Amino acid sequence: MRTLAQQRSQFALEKLASLQVDPTKFKTEVTGFPSLVLQNGFGQAVAFNLSKKVEEKETIVELVRQWLVDTKKLNAKSNREFLMELSRMSVSKYLSAQREALAFLDWVKRYANAGLFGD
Repeated sequence: MRTLAQQRSQFALEKLASLQVDPTKFKTEVTGFPSLVLQNGFGQAVAFNLSKKVEEKETIVELVRQWLVDTKKLNAKSNREFLMELSRMSVSKYLSAQREALAFLDWVKRYANAGLFGD
């Protein structure tokens, strides 16, 4: 049996290995995203990243969405559904999803800063 932290770690590592993004830009964006979430709220940060139409920002949202679907925190098959689910959730579920996203992003940041991207 693996801990949730181990599962987050493995998922982040596997996803980073398959990314085809600019590593420098991605590191910058993923480092700033948790602060954006804490300052503005989870849904607002997701919507902001998607509105910018920047590959690295959209990739962060996609990674978080995939992780939250994998952990059964939500059932969104697209980023539009992701935002819709966030807007409909109870406060407790919303905050639980936000906490889980931030914990997952911690691993993504660590591995991104270590340069563990795909070839």
